Amino acid sequence: MRDLTLCMNYASRRNRSLFYVFSHLSGIPELEEEVSPEGKTIIDRVIRDLGEYADLSIKRSTGEVLYKFITKSGYLKRLISSPSPSDEEKVKNIARFFDIIRSTSNVITHDRVPQFISYLDLLIEAGDDPAAAEIDMEIDAVNVLTVHKAKGLEFPVVIMANLVSQRFPSYFRREGIPLPDPLIKDILPSGNFHLQEERRLFYVGMTRAKKELYFTSARDCGGKRPRKISQFIMEALDLSKADVVPNKVSSLEVIERNAPPVGKEGQREETIPPTEILTLSYRRIDDYLTCPLKYRYVHIIRVPIMQHHAVVYGSALHEAVQKYYRRRLSGEKMGEDELLSVFHNCWTSEGFLSREHEEQRLEEGRKALHRFYQMVQKEKHLPTYVEKEFRFPLENNQIIGRWDRIDIHNGEVCIIDFKSSNVREKKRADKRTKKSLQLALYALAYQKIFGKIPERVELHFLESGLRGVATLTEENLCQTVEKIKEASAGIRVRSYEAKPSYQACRLLTCAYQQVCPYVFLGKR
Repeated sequence: MRDLTLCMNYASRRNRSLFYVFSHLSGIPELEEEVSPEGKTIIDRVIRDLGEYADLSIKRSTGEVLYKFITKSGYLKRLISSPSPSDEEKVKNIARFFDIIRSTSNVITHDRVPQFISYLDLLIEAGDDPAAAEIDMEIDAVNVLTVHKAKGLEFPVVIMANLVSQRFPSYFRREGIPLPDPLIKDILPSGNFHLQEERRLFYVGMTRAKKELYFTSARDCGGKRPRKISQFIMEALDLSKADVVPNKVSSLEVIERNAPPVGKEGQREETIPPTEILTLSYRRIDDYLTCPLKYRYVHIIRVPIMQHHAVVYGSALHEAVQKYYRRRLSGEKMGEDELLSVFHNCWTSEGFLSREHEEQRLEEGRKALHRFYQMVQKEKHLPTYVEKEFRFPLENNQIIGRWDRIDIHNGEVCIIDFKSSNVREKKRADKRTKKSLQLALYALAYQKIFGKIPERVELHFLESGLRGVATLTEENLCQTVEKIKEASAGIRVRSYEAKPSYQACRLLTCAYQQVCPYVFLGKR
């Protein structure tokens, strides 16, 4: 801190930037003698990093530059290793910022840091205020919302704040968009339309409360004149001005407002009670059973990761196949060229090792879809269901998901899921199908909803054209139920202990290897 203070003071006196001082440190005698060796080492590293990221910013996308910085610097790793709720919130906000970067990349001509910053500045100047981490309405927490955002929601307790004159109702009113008389079919309200609209909005806020409703107002809102209480409070409670007695804050309360907040830093999250329904999907169950810490990274704090080429490839293939079947079920035809067009439209150039690698995967995808198209032309029957959602209760859990495809022919049920992985041996394809937790969960869902176990389940491997086939029994479904209960029990008590292993960390290529402090580095 002393070294930084010396450099900042020198920069201020000489009207120089801190970067200039850092990069010319050896030529400034008074600093060269005063700055410690440790400080010089840190300054050298800062200068090297700034040069590296400046060069990277004109060659790589904005998301890649930011991701490299937060991983290489160790900042993301420090945040996700911290038990502090505030650090967890920081991770969520970083993830939210990556969402903004991703959406912006589709708008700007060149996705580079300088262009992104210019675009972001324009948004801010235009009044855009993107939300921070999205609020999870299911958690037990205080939700701070505008009345507009609260529409359609309900809460046990609602506090409507800042109910003062000229704030609610507001004195600001936008000019209405003039409409031609022939387009106006309703009778327009007479009187002060803006005030009537504000009153309706106030009513919306009041009716969000299920048990308790509080109104708050203040005479001092930072201006020179004391504020009056909102007329809407007077109307709602049928009060006169004489009935309103302001509550004066004591001197001690004013002082205590500056006390540090009483937080729960480092405390364990509250468990999910057995009376509360826990919603689970195959992905959540599988992530937890693979590694509870991975579950926390993915589903709780949503640690940002770079898009992986395998995900891009698989998603584009999957969307093309599903769109083909949806068109077929609606009675329309889809040619091979249109199938490939869907594949290309769903493709994003992210996460690939090189341009050559991307072209190679594109060509493999085209070949896989050509093979798929040739095979489906020989199918005699259409699927019964495609992309059909399901949900069913299991004790105090709700299991949700979506079947890729269900075929029902002559009373026999077959559940099919498509995979983009390259499996070349029939024996291996059958083995993967038999051991698939996903298919077992889908079969369990079918049994719970329709009352029977499917006659068979299949995995269709698009690259090779192989089809893995398996028959599941009541015993298989009972084992699946036990796995669901195991995941549910751990999630409810917030047990997120890492389970590093060769299978979870290396063989499955965990996306969090760079930031996870428990990553398995040994050999099989």
